[in-house]
Amino acid sequence: MRRVVVSPLFTFALFFWSHLCYANYEKGMKAYQEGDYQDAESYWRQSAQRGHVDSQYSLGVLYQSQLLGEPDYTAAYEHYLQASQQGHLKAQNNLGVLFRQGRGVTQNYQQAFQWYQKAAFESQPSALSNLAICYEEGLGVAIDSQRALELTIQAAEAGNAGAQARLGRQLLQGDGILTDTDRALYWLESSANKGNADANMLMGLLYETGELVVADNGRALQHYLIAADGGHEDAMFALASAYEYGTLAPRDMEKSLNFLTRLAERGDPDAQYKLAGLLEERAQSRDELADILFWYRQAAKQDHPAAEYQLRSLERHLKERGQDVDTNQAKALLDLFEHQGKRNRSISYYRREAQQGDIEAQNTLAIKLLTQGSDNSRRQAIQWLERAVAKGHAPSANNLAVVYQHGINGAIDLSLAKRWYQQAVSMGSEKAALNLATLHESYYDDRYQLKEAYILYSVAAATGNEIAAVKRDRLLIEFDEIELLEAQEAAYQRFIR
Repeated sequence: MRRVVVSPLFTFALFFWSHLCYANYEKGMKAYQEGDYQDAESYWRQSAQRGHVDSQYSLGVLYQSQLLGEPDYTAAYEHYLQASQQGHLKAQNNLGVLFRQGRGVTQNYQQAFQWYQKAAFESQPSALSNLAICYEEGLGVAIDSQRALELTIQAAEAGNAGAQARLGRQLLQGDGILTDTDRALYWLESSANKGNADANMLMGLLYETGELVVADNGRALQHYLIAADGGHEDAMFALASAYEYGTLAPRDMEKSLNFLTRLAERGDPDAQYKLAGLLEERAQSRDELADILFWYRQAAKQDHPAAEYQLRSLERHLKERGQDVDTNQAKALLDLFEHQGKRNRSISYYRREAQQGDIEAQNTLAIKLLTQGSDNSRRQAIQWLERAVAKGHAPSANNLAVVYQHGINGAIDLSLAKRWYQQAVSMGSEKAALNLATLHESYYDDRYQLKEAYILYSVAAATGNEIAAVKRDRLLIEFDEIELLEAQEAAYQRFIR
């Protein structure tokens, strides 16, 4: 047999080459940690070209991020592919992410699934989590909820924060697994401690409402802040509201406006409308008109009815004063404070709009009349709300129910309250569904009422309402197995209708 003799010179060259690659990788890592991303790229590129797998992966991460400017997904793909072909598990997972999102490559769920599977076979936590999502949503593979749950559990136990958050939510809601609030809280807290936005949002909600944990405004605020930093839009809205009304922390309108602006810039129409209204209320000069009109228009473009109403009102006021609303709004000679007075003060203004058939004005006029307290004004308020409901205005139906539930018109009438809530629900009001469910739940010794509450909470939860999901799960202990199955079937039938 012929012997292969490796010369000492070759062995030394190989060692030197490997040492040089590692040295450049370490220099790049040091530069990266110090925030010098250009130097990091330079060092990693030198060693990546010589086949250093960690440098190839690190370059992929750098190009996928915004640390060098705009992400370069094509370059990220190339370097992840190089590292993946050498067996780098994180690179294989990230390559799957690019294929799933269609960034740097043509979107291909089958390719994404294969790369996730390759890394998951070696128990890479992120790949296990992403593979679970593929099975859950049918991305590149047939839907298999049981396999998705198994992989989610593996990923959670391996320390993946996203999987821990999903598992916690499933355990809380009984989604494909028996409800277990203790384990749910364990996984949610584990995920939240790693900074996961979804887990922090849900923990914030639990601490704010006092569901499953002792209510704690300070901890609720902290969880919401972490979730918002992670880009969670519901957390931003919760914080905007908390700072506006001082519910979780001292009132701070600047912070409230900051979170609303972040949401509005992401395209949320409710935030855009709310931001425009707050800016209008706080305006100190005519130069602020441009921002007010801009945000009303952005929300109106997305068919936000209240924004459309306020925009029409403001533009009409501009035209009445001879201003062109499409030119140089920031310098328009508008008496903004006069319009603010109309918007915030004048019942006669809303009455005029209401008489012209504007249902938003009819609803607003009714609310203003109710605050006056006289029997005559309350009768008028109910008439205006009924007129708006007749034209299909769901918020007015909900408001009528509130009037009768709390006796704002002088006497409590729960049967009428239920009737109006039911009508609002039939018109698509999620808020009314929650109000009606809470009303049913108040009859805690009546099995039928509790069942109705469970059904309504379930329907609202199916549309993604987290508060409804928590309240629904709180009622689980009230039912035996047969009652629960009946309630779940009834909820399903209402949801598909």
